[in-house]
Amino acid sequence: MIGTHALLIDDGLPQGSVYPVSWHEQLVPTAKRIARIEAIAADLLERLLDSADLSANWSIAASEAILTRFNTMFRKEIRKLASDPSVRGFKSVVCYRSGLDVGLDSRNIFRPHHSLSESALLAAFHKFLQQVVATRKYRIQQKEVNDFLVVAACDVLDKLVGVEGEALPIQFHTGLGDNDIDLIKANPACLQPLIAAFPNVDFVILHSSYPYTREAGYLAANYANAWLDIGEVFPMLSRPGQESVLRQAFELTPTSKILWSTDGHFYPETFYLANKQFRSAMITVLTEMIDAKDVNVRQAIDITVDIMFWNSNALYKLEEEHKYPQLLSVRSTIVETTGATTLLDEFLHLMPGLKYIWVEFISNTGTIRHRMIPLQAFRRQLLEQNYIGITTALPRLLQNETPARGCVATGQFWLMPDLSSLYSNEAISPNTAVVQSWWMTEDIETGDLTHYEVCPRGVLQKQANSLFNEFAMTMLIGFEIEVMFTKPVMNTQDTTYERFELEKKPHSWSNMTFSQLDHLPMIEQIEQALAQAGIKIDQFHAEAGPGQWEFPLPAAPPVQAVDMLYQARAIIGATARKYGLKATVYPRPSPDAPGNACHAHFSINGHRESIKKYEDHFLAGVLEHLSSVMAFSLPIEESYTRIQSGVWSGSEWITWGTQNREAPIRKCGPGHWELKSSDGMGNMYLTMAALLAAGIDGMDHQKELTIQDTSVDAASLNDEERSKLGITKTLPKTLQLTCSALATNEVLRAALGDTMIDDYLAVKEAEADLLSTMSKEERKTWLIARY
Repeated sequence: MIGTHALLIDDGLPQGSVYPVSWHEQLVPTAKRIARIEAIAADLLERLLDSADLSANWSIAASEAILTRFNTMFRKEIRKLASDPSVRGFKSVVCYRSGLDVGLDSRNIFRPHHSLSESALLAAFHKFLQQVVATRKYRIQQKEVNDFLVVAACDVLDKLVGVEGEALPIQFHTGLGDNDIDLIKANPACLQPLIAAFPNVDFVILHSSYPYTREAGYLAANYANAWLDIGEVFPMLSRPGQESVLRQAFELTPTSKILWSTDGHFYPETFYLANKQFRSAMITVLTEMIDAKDVNVRQAIDITVDIMFWNSNALYKLEEEHKYPQLLSVRSTIVETTGATTLLDEFLHLMPGLKYIWVEFISNTGTIRHRMIPLQAFRRQLLEQNYIGITTALPRLLQNETPARGCVATGQFWLMPDLSSLYSNEAISPNTAVVQSWWMTEDIETGDLTHYEVCPRGVLQKQANSLFNEFAMTMLIGFEIEVMFTKPVMNTQDTTYERFELEKKPHSWSNMTFSQLDHLPMIEQIEQALAQAGIKIDQFHAEAGPGQWEFPLPAAPPVQAVDMLYQARAIIGATARKYGLKATVYPRPSPDAPGNACHAHFSINGHRESIKKYEDHFLAGVLEHLSSVMAFSLPIEESYTRIQSGVWSGSEWITWGTQNREAPIRKCGPGHWELKSSDGMGNMYLTMAALLAAGIDGMDHQKELTIQDTSVDAASLNDEERSKLGITKTLPKTLQLTCSALATNEVLRAALGDTMIDDYLAVKEAEADLLSTMSKEERKTWLIARY
């Protein structure tokens, strides 16, 4: 069942011939029930008649009383199942019993003190009951009764939408089936009056409606509450037939309304063959569409992921994205699916005027560096795999290229573009795009390129891989960018920055003062530029510091999240420059106001039971290694001016608390935390790699979470109160202390690599020496100019 996220199992198959729904949870993370309404009705009817005292020739009035009670019981059971978390939808096989031409006459006949004696439903129900009592067979196969069940179920679901705002969908068998079906009445076109009568109820048209796929597609295209499920034809039809069904589905049906299911049953091979053959047919049909330029590669991938995951995940309210967050960002799969030059061509469709590619690489100091390459030269490099060489001195170079201890000029590595990270650079420089890079080195024995052990992106990806490979779990990360907009002031010779002036007008958190209104056109332009680059933020607001704003970024898998962080910062900085301002992430531009942070939300995601099992162990590992992690997350001496109580930056003690903004780790939900002891001055790939490695260590060794949930600022407690909560250590208040902790941390050394950590510590030592030669204001100006 590899690659299968969830099984939705029709519970109407005969008991004893299939395993119960719960049995399947050993095979897949999620197994849920689709409740068949005819089976529910038959069970209720049997229970009802067992308690009824019916003579051989009972009156129709007795049947009316049973029908009224049966209607109440059936509706109550549908409502009950609709709120059952193990049920994700309903199903009707009315197609088999009496056809899809469902009559709506029964919708309004059940009224208080209203007789049913004149209704066709009662006459049919009376006749049906006589057959049941005579045969003791409760299978409901009387058209008026079957129609009543469908209408009653839809009526309940419709009312639930009115009360709760949403309800579960209802599936209908259509088209292809056994020989006891009326093929004419199996046409989903017969469902049109029912679909129109209940616009709040989601109708799923099953089994590709073969041979009526076009009719089903028409309904899905024209009714917001109709969906086409393209199952069962795999593996029931020939390969040409399967491909024909897909083509017919794509003729009119929006791809957002197409669902995939195997209709597997009885034998595991039915699941396997359906999945295998569906993938093959999708490749064939979508490749044809790409060749015809009906869609591009990126769109074809989105179509596939929507049909195979997102559409069903949303309709059946499965919330599987919490277990598989990598599906929130599928761009990285494009490189595996297509050649690099093909992906570049697809990008050019979006940016036909593209002339230059900026290949980006970020050093241990968090310095963002680029190599600019003309488009044709870049294409040639991709084809020949002849990438740009960079000196291996880079990991030990400072921001101004001063070499740190141990820096050597011999050797080089190569920047291999990661085309999944391509984004438009128009906000900064017209007709340009930026791409992140993997650092590669040459294998001495084979001559092949392999990942360089000190590549920051590679170090982070390695930890993400470890989390998935060891625990079948993934991580999502989302950053909160805080920046202050300052005014650069040049010296009299206009050769260097003399200072950066802070906003002096009234400025307040989430308060649109005059100064905020002055900034608003720039802020809105930043949001629009971010959206144009594919970064869609949900909100932005003025922060508490002078001229300070915050831009929370959406969550993504680790490497993509940090890519997005640097992409967003570049856009913010370039847009501010157009307004004559410098956007800085420097941690404490003003000693009298809150500083800049770069808080990181991070969550472990997987099976619900896995999160429950490991979240405390993960947090225990993070807390144990937090002092070492801070060498990356708070990478300059000025960062530690924010390690104090009262400024909502994590306060002073190593602890955690649910929704506690005065703890270095704030718990936001199950398996979801916020790292508050972090700013934007360092290399965030390394910060998150260290954080993830710390958490994995806690999971590996099932470390006990000895620190209790802290609801207040731990600095406000006395020693005895802190001791009861297990709070025993303060946060280190100098870079020297955190670097010393990192230097001796064997766990992080093993995870991130001795070479990477030694390079980093050498750079921090040299950087501290360089900054120590400057006055306080000089080093502040020097750093703001660079960050």
